[in-house]
Amino acid sequence: MPATDFYIFISFQAAIVFLLIYSLMMDVLIRKHDQAEVEVKRGQKAMGAIYAVYGAAIASTLVLTDRTEGLEGNTVLFMIINFLCFTYLFFFSVWFRNAVFFRLYRRVQQD
Repeated sequence: MPATDFYIFISFQAAIVFLLIYSLMMDVLIRKHDQAEVEVKRGQKAMGAIYAVYGAAIASTLVLTDRTEGLEGNTVLFMIINFLCFTYLFFFSVWFRNAVFFRLYRRVQQD
């Protein structure tokens, strides 16, 4: 049976990059329509959740990248891509944090 690790990993990477591109587009639209300067200070609990999930996402993708067969010679590239994507999504994307992350976070807290 042929190994499917490589194909699943590439699909996963494509999904992360697609989410990054979509998030960039949504952030541009938000900034274009919202001309008011607003400064939001996240509470310690919210920032703790962001740090925890960001760390888990980075750690899990590092393990996936390291363990996927067929990436020989390209692992550092994929690690850097994941690091850049997750850093933007969790710390710089207004749309991702509000429309995706905190909605899921509140949903998990309710259950």
